[in-house]
Amino acid sequence: MIVFEWLIKLFLWTLVITFGSIFGLLIGSFGELMLGTVGYWIGFVVGLFIFIAECSPLLGLKDIEQ
Repeated sequence: MIVFEWLIKLFLWTLVITFGSIFGLLIGSFGELMLGTVGYWIGFVVGLFIFIAECSPLLGLKDIEQ
């Protein structure tokens, strides 16, 4: 049963990183307009972290604290 839960979390993490990358690309394009190449990567990382923070309940990140 633990392996099954682990596989579900792995699948959800894959989805979140995929969609987070898309969100990061969108924010990164605005950062590139303002700051150039460095702004793109800053925006990409910030966008990815925002998306992961919003999906943390789905990913079970609070399970560790319990």
